[in-house]
Amino acid sequence: DGPGLLSVVDATVELARLEPGGAWEIDGTTTFDERTNDAEEFRDRLALDCRLRAAQRTAAGDRLLIAAWTGDRRAFVVQAADGPSAPYSLDQRIQLLFEQPDGEWLVDQEIWAGTLAAGDTVIVAVDDYSLGAAAKAWQALPRWEDIPVSIDTERDAIDVLLHAGARNVSPGEPASVGSTMAAIQFVTPLGLPAVATVAAIGDFDPTAPIVEGERWIETIDGVEVHVTRGAPESYAVASVGWSCGEYVWFIDAVWGTVDELVDWAGAVISAAACAA
Repeated sequence: DGPGLLSVVDATVELARLEPGGAWEIDGTTTFDERTNDAEEFRDRLALDCRLRAAQRTAAGDRLLIAAWTGDRRAFVVQAADGPSAPYSLDQRIQLLFEQPDGEWLVDQEIWAGTLAAGDTVIVAVDDYSLGAAAKAWQALPRWEDIPVSIDTERDAIDVLLHAGARNVSPGEPASVGSTMAAIQFVTPLGLPAVATVAAIGDFDPTAPIVEGERWIETIDGVEVHVTRGAPESYAVASVGWSCGEYVWFIDAVWGTVDELVDWAGAVISAAACAA
């Protein structure tokens, strides 16, 4: 909810070593408005359900918050005219669309803060979501064009994912010439970003141990789904793989939980009528 989110934002501003500001003004105007998307555009780019935009005043100038969330999964960006009480360490360069500043991990992979060339502060924070996506989605610049669909595998996989309720579905990379393999990026209805690798049977093994960790088989609507719980050193939280008709599917996720990904596999299997 909005009030709960504002409490999290205030705690994050304090963590970023900024002075407390006044009360947040919902949809208030600021000096950052021209370069910032409205809250609906931010929400839509991240494929989340709820959104909030709020302004705050300080002695040093304006602050602008833009946020989106689905349940406890959230992303927000704070722009502030003031700087931190102590400079940020240069832990990580973040790829904004108009600038690539170095900044500090306040919480590793979840909260980043940096100082832009003009001296203002940007804080990017996520909970169980992609920080890289949030770092780009707030800026009022044209969206990247989707990679064109070029093979039947992409077309069929996109149709299934859309039928299952996925959002922001598009090829994650161009298909190779002569290949049946497709990489499709999407966000689930619960806001989980993930990638599906789909290929003709025989061109990819969905049971291969791509993700390191504990492995087992679950049967969903008569389909054997190979599940992996990512080990602590693995790049992914979990993965699922199965065969369906003329295709094999493999989905891995960096965020979320094993149960969430298995539930989503069930939704995709149902949408594709794999058990038919």
